[in-house]
Amino acid sequence: MLKRRELLFALFAICGFFTMFWSANDWYELMRGERMGASFCNFNSYWNCDRASMSAWGAFGSFPIGIFGAAWFWLVGILGFGAPSLKRFFKPLVVVGLIVCASLATYLFVVLKTGCLICSLTYFFAVASAILGWKDIRSLTSKRMTLILIGVGIGALLLFALSNSYRMEKMVSEEEFQKWFQSMPVVTLPEVSPLQKGDPKAKITVFEFSDFGCPFCEKAASILTPYFATQDDIRVLFFPFPVDSECNPKVQRGGHAHSCEWSRAALCAQKQNQFWNFHDQVFKLAVESGHLPSVNSAIEKFSVDPVALKECMQNPETAAQLRQLIDTAIAADVSNTPTFYIGGRKIEGFIGLPYLKRLLLEIRRK
Repeated sequence: MLKRRELLFALFAICGFFTMFWSANDWYELMRGERMGASFCNFNSYWNCDRASMSAWGAFGSFPIGIFGAAWFWLVGILGFGAPSLKRFFKPLVVVGLIVCASLATYLFVVLKTGCLICSLTYFFAVASAILGWKDIRSLTSKRMTLILIGVGIGALLLFALSNSYRMEKMVSEEEFQKWFQSMPVVTLPEVSPLQKGDPKAKITVFEFSDFGCPFCEKAASILTPYFATQDDIRVLFFPFPVDSECNPKVQRGGHAHSCEWSRAALCAQKQNQFWNFHDQVFKLAVESGHLPSVNSAIEKFSVDPVALKECMQNPETAAQLRQLIDTAIAADVSNTPTFYIGGRKIEGFIGLPYLKRLLLEIRRK
């Protein structure tokens, strides 16, 4: 009968494997543009799993880090209970895995300055598996069975990775892309928005025209904006473009209720150096509520000074500033949200990551 330590070792190794396998599958869905909306573990601008997934260390080429993590947990579990002749590989494998975990954690929390629940759980499962499996535990399989299990597991993971990579490569037809890319004129827009992120000297400037009450704007905010943040040569200028007749002369009637007041609130949040966190919270609120509530009914939930924010919103200068941004959007022929100008090229609506990455690659070549 297995001891409690052996049972816990098996549990943590299995949990680590499935956590990493889920992470790999989620990465492929995210990169193909199939996943709708943000990850369940995107809590705010700091705790953001998507930003970690889309970072430079989120994948190696076309293979997400989750594939390698799942393979590591699979090997650790098999070797831990494997034939005695193969157990000599267990400790070196564990040491390598812990070094990798320490490196990834340093990059995540120190360099990227981002929290990731899935990543943190993985580090915990890795350390727990290493500690519990360090001493010899009962062997359950023969040498031959151990090798078979290792081969089947790694083979299945490789097949999963290769099939998904192939699907991603076939998503963007080069001929269709070039025809689309060449058809887009290059437009120069005034950089008047104070709502910015990234290096002012970055090679590529992204103008994002968005409405807090727009579902596809939320999708762009949860997937594209975090991706832009991982690219050192990109800066983003955010322009509120409320589809609301209260403040937008291009909207004849109705539209997204309360969108104008949330746009003014966003400009006021910037004065408290809280815009991007505020931006994430507003979109999250709209998704959770099923609609965009009034500012007064929800502002207490936000990490801003509500009194200063309300005073700022009532200031005529804030309304004038919002009108200037709306006029800039109208002059840029923006009629739908979201609309992006990326390197001066206009993109209407949400664009999947495979197409976005291909577009950025082409712009960088110019």
